[in-house]
Amino acid sequence: MAEMQFMTHDQIVSLLQRFSEEGTVYAPTIVEDQVDFSSRWEAGELVQALKRGNSTLPPKDLFFPQTESIFRFKSKDRDLQIEPADPEEQKFLVFGVRPCDARSINMLDEVFGGPDFEETYYKRRRDNSVLATWTCVEPDQTCFCASLGCGPGEADNADIHFTDVGEGAVVQPKSEKGRQLLQDFGSFREAEVEEVKAAQRVVQKAEEQISLQAPVEGVDDALTDRFEDPVWGEVSASCIGCGICTYLCPTCHCYDLQSEVWGGEGVRYRCWDSCMFSDFTRMAGGENPRPTKRERIRNRYLHKFSYMPDRYGFYGCTGCGRCLAHCPVNIDVIEFLSRAKGVSPSE
Repeated sequence: MAEMQFMTHDQIVSLLQRFSEEGTVYAPTIVEDQVDFSSRWEAGELVQALKRGNSTLPPKDLFFPQTESIFRFKSKDRDLQIEPADPEEQKFLVFGVRPCDARSINMLDEVFGGPDFEETYYKRRRDNSVLATWTCVEPDQTCFCASLGCGPGEADNADIHFTDVGEGAVVQPKSEKGRQLLQDFGSFREAEVEEVKAAQRVVQKAEEQISLQAPVEGVDDALTDRFEDPVWGEVSASCIGCGICTYLCPTCHCYDLQSEVWGGEGVRYRCWDSCMFSDFTRMAGGENPRPTKRERIRNRYLHKFSYMPDRYGFYGCTGCGRCLAHCPVNIDVIEFLSRAKGVSPSE
């Protein structure tokens, strides 16, 4: 099978519908004038939703749910019974993922499924998933993915990649899962030379639209050297601690463990948390190593641009621009990184 295929929009819809017969398909859906991933996508609105830009919420909750049960427990007298929750087994396809979000899932793979630790629940979902990316034809004004080694058409970690060229899309399988998906479907043809060139022009045009540049080279050392710098207090002064930057971030993965108990039984569950909340690091005795917004903002930036590069070899940011677009007080990560390095945001 040739690597570059072509599928009409109707064939793409048919592919998703056929996969739905054996698993679940999550695709971009327009809900109240915003785009989010949903299993209740509409075939007639799919292409329109794909043209609307990136989703408001990243698809990370399909692999790392906002809330999930870890185990149930029962106790009677001195007897304690623990019943672990069974990881989900159902196959699912996530279609229309932008390259920046695909890159974030690759990062989460290292956090939850790396060589030193394998998290059962996350790993099982990843094993049962197929990741289908879609070239970002119209990047948002807040996108700066190119600065982080990503881009509108970069999808090396996807299973299959689509680039819309008008009446259909040039399709490229990127993994054995992607090749198998196309083989099972069968209704496609090899892309013609002009269609491949058209896809390349689409990617180039999209890359030219990205004007924001984040000065990330060497920023890990710059941030570490300024650990006690007044800049942390200046940046945090306007922060209201709402945590939206962490909840909308495709790479943030902090969580808390809670229990609900009724009588002699209960459930332990995991739920998203945010390092921007005042009680995130508060200890049982009341002590808090990050008592003010200054320490919490510092930890967030150091985690993404210093600690993660040191531990995993990559920045914990994909340049998706959600934090820029949705921060209610307009805290600008690019402006801050520029200040930390002593350069202007345009350099």
